[in-house]
Amino acid sequence: MLLLIILSTLQVIFEYQAMMTELMAMEVSNASLYDGASALAEAVLMAARVSGSVSMSALVPANLHPHYREVLRSIVHAETVKFIDWHYDAKTGCNDLDQLRNTDAQIVIISQPN
Repeated sequence: MLLLIILSTLQVIFEYQAMMTELMAMEVSNASLYDGASALAEAVLMAARVSGSVSMSALVPANLHPHYREVLRSIVHAETVKFIDWHYDAKTGCNDLDQLRNTDAQIVIISQPN
């Protein structure tokens, strides 16, 4: 019975990913089975590998939860991804849009709420 549940879950995740790639006109989509921090690291790895670039940079919100940052650095450490702190306004908690407009980062991480 457990095997059927796992296969059903994997089938649903596959269908979701296929639907999202079609709706968003994207090449790939990711639907993680893991918690948010692991899913974030998976998404960064996927973006880095899809690009085919030797070195990548990722704009990481400075107000991203410390556990997410730790998991991200732990999992992505072997890749050639450089992390750039994305500054934020301490009053509002919103990230600096000017920095977003002026970055050459290939990967942008947006956390919610922001």
